Amino acid sequence: MTHRVSLALVLGMLCFFPAAGGSKRILSSTSRSRASENANDEVRRTLTKFLTAFASLDWEAFRNFFADDATAYFPSQRANRATGRAEIEATFRQVFERIRATKSAPPYLNLDPADLDVQLFRDTAVATFHLHDMPNVIGRRTVVLEKRAGEWKIVHLHASNVEQAQQ
Repeated sequence: MTHRVSLALVLGMLCFFPAAGGSKRILSSTSRSRASENANDEVRRTLTKFLTAFASLDWEAFRNFFADDATAYFPSQRANRATGRAEIEATFRQVFERIRATKSAPPYLNLDPADLDVQLFRDTAVATFHLHDMPNVIGRRTVVLEKRAGEWKIVHLHASNVEQAQQ
């Protein structure tokens, strides 16, 4: 009983008299919130630049968004996971050539992400969105980014397409 009363008193006192640095904890929580907002904005800007480079088939800009050790699943180009920059680039080069053959000038694609959601986990972000760039198909995309040396890099891309019922 005495132990419970002592514990209750200590906990009660901590509520009224926070330990040294208590206000710093509150500030760091606020700072974390602002940092999270900034990171969310950075990720969204990175995704916009990535999709713009893809839509205009700007190869150098596009390829630089990927980390060297990235992985990717493509909607139809290959059944297995692409592992590493070389495999991802080899597959995307084919995609770029196929798309470039259908149009003579940018933008080659209409990549306007719908339902964009960004989840942050310290230096990692998971972005999910839909693309409506093909008739009767919903493109589902998941992009995992990691902040490396001050830049958000794509470490995983998962692309899948779902046929939509014709209306």
